[in-house]
Amino acid sequence: MKVRCIIRNIVRDWASEGEKEQDHCYTPILEELDRLFPNRSKDSPPCCLVPGARLGRLTLEISCLGFISQGNEFSYYMMICSMFILNQ
Repeated sequence: MKVRCIIRNIVRDWASEGEKEQDHCYTPILEELDRLFPNRSKDSPPCCLVPGARLGRLTLEISCLGFISQGNEFSYYMMICSMFILNQ
């Protein structure tokens, strides 16, 4: 069951097959952060915590916008998989 859940999340967050769902879920969040912090400074970027970060896709996208972004995840399985995806 855990493996199936992880694979489903990999497809949702990182594969082109999940792009529609990624856009539906993440785009409003990214647009709102961009709206709330229009004058971000590289010298002192705003920080953002992503609770329930799952496989880290949203955390990465927020970081790419110029934020210091940190993901927080409860599931050890998700953390291991996200570490592999993001760091390998």
